[in-house]
Parts: sequence; structure tokens; C-alpha cells
Amino acid sequence: MDLVQRGAADEGLLDTYQSEREPHVRAVTEKGIELGHLQTLRDPDKAAERDRRLLARRAEAGAPEAIRLPGLDHGLFARTSAAGRGQLSVQGVVDDGTRRDRLDQIAGGGFHLLVREELLDALASAHLLDGLTSAGVRVVVPGERTTGDPGALFVHDVDGTYRDWFTDLSCSAVVVRPDFYVFGTAGTPDAAVALAGELLGTLRKEAALPRG
Repeated sequence: MDLVQRGAADEGLLDTYQSEREPHVRAVTEKGIELGHLQTLRDPDKAAERDRRLLARRAEAGAPEAIRLPGLDHGLFARTSAAGRGQLSVQGVVDDGTRRDRLDQIAGGGFHLLVREELLDALASAHLLDGLTSAGVRVVVPGERTTGDPGALFVHDVDGTYRDWFTDLSCSAVVVRPDFYVFGTAGTPDAAVALAGELLGTLRKEAALPRG
């Protein structure tokens, strides 16, 4: 809505809301119904069996199981379905040299392009850093440093959250949308340049909205 109101995206962007959210809401609703049935068993024997099963699972895991919400499949995402695309991003604690907080509190809202430091030269060579900044995309380098290229925000990855996340996704760059869902990921410098260019083209109405 913000992009459309500012004239940064075509109104067709709003059509992606239904395709993104309907399957997600349906899955969450169905899971809620399933849990409701599980919690309200009236048969004492079935309830006792449920309790034994759940307690055994908890003992094996060593901690309560987290509810895993489904990701999003269709809508405003990168055309290439790489690892992490459509999933919720992590929220780690970072330090920019003046304060320590969650990344969104340090970097602000909007789109974020998180990259390893070694990819900055590739983005600069492709003349993308200035364009991303002018489009409202914050380029963030989570690592050990808090200073560096003025076209990017360098932050200390306090707990190694982003280091571990990048490792899990086998990537070197991640675009995170304003709603904290992952627009797309990239593993190589060329793929990172393509991902950044696709995002910039989308925000500037220079590329078709990705639907799949």
C-alpha cells in the first residue's frame, strides 16, 4: 500500500495480497481447528493417550515444540525460488557502533538487502547501490564491523544470527520485505546482482510483478 500511494509501484501490486495471504490464512485456520480438536477430546482413554504421546515428544525434544507457520508462495517475490524465499526472516540483535538493538530498530522499516561484505563491490560495479538507496532499500552488511562503504549500513552481528542464517540458506544475500518475509536470496555475486536488480526494477515499475 505504501509503495502504491507513493507512486513507487503500480496498483497491480495490490492484487498480490490475495494470492499471498489466502493459502497462508487457510493453513493457519486449519491448524487452529486441528489443535482445537486435539485439546478438547472428551473420551478419557483417547485424552490419556494424547497426553502420553505429547509428553513423550516433549521429553525427547527437551523443550516445548514451536508452532511453525507456513510461508508464502505466490505474490511479490523474486522469480527464482531459492532457499528461504517466502519464509519469515530472522530478527537478530545488531550494533551499529552507537547503539544495540534488533535490526529493524537500527536499520528502520522498508525493504532491506542484507549482504556479505564481499558482495558490495559487485553491487557497486553494477551501479546498483545508489539506485537501491534512492528507491528506499536499505543495504545492510551484518558482520563484525560497524563502519565501511557509505552506501551500506555496517552492523556488528552480535549473536551471529545472520551469519548462521546465511549458512543455513547457503546464501550471501537476502532481500527482506517490509513485512519481514523474504523476497529472495542469492548465493553468488552474479545472483546477488540479479536479485538486487530485480527488486529495483520492481520498485521502479521497470519489471513485471513476479507472480510465481
